[in-house]
Amino acid sequence: MNYSAISIRYSKALFALAKEKDILSTIHSDMALIVSVCDEEQYFNQFIENPVLATSKKVDIFNAIFKHKTNDLTLNFLHLLTKKRREQYLKQIALDFIQLYKE
Repeated sequence: MNYSAISIRYSKALFALAKEKDILSTIHSDMALIVSVCDEEQYFNQFIENPVLATSKKVDIFNAIFKHKTNDLTLNFLHLLTKKRREQYLKQIALDFIQLYKE
């Protein structure tokens, strides 16, 4: 599957759910935070791209980083990405969401 197709599909699904729950601006802020972390933290990128690290460990790390800084929907979305082994697309998904929000 095309990488951009994956990120667009997930970002559209998150956008639709955020719109349905009337929390678009909150999720937009969360996605901006995620992009910021991806841009500023080299180790974070290595962590999400590590295929050897167990899913449960990645969920624990996402919880430690984002639990008190993001909406529950965002945190559950991160858990879903991890479960589906799509966390390496996180930054692009966040960027696509931000683009959808701007449109």
